[in-house]
Amino acid sequence: AITDAMGEVRLTFRLVNAKDILDDTVEPVFSVQFSIDSPSPLSVNEGHLDVVATLPEQAVYHCEMLAGDDLLMSRRLVAMDVTASNKKEDSNE
Repeated sequence: AITDAMGEVRLTFRLVNAKDILDDTVEPVFSVQFSIDSPSPLSVNEGHLDVVATLPEQAVYHCEMLAGDDLLMSRRLVAMDVTASNKKEDSNE
């Protein structure tokens, strides 16, 4: 949820590889921009976003929400290949 917004606010949701988090020259794995129009700073603005992205490698990624250049939220996402571990377990039986 987003609060403390007034009027139109431009937001960006992006998914970045943690190893590239400080390198502004590397493009995010996924990025989408959208706007919300909040009638009051007391409003609670909620929504959902469907993300379809192919992750290039097993790694730690950050899901980030920005308002302009201000980071509002960052969450860690660990991507790993579970099919490889399932094959390993199957071969041990």
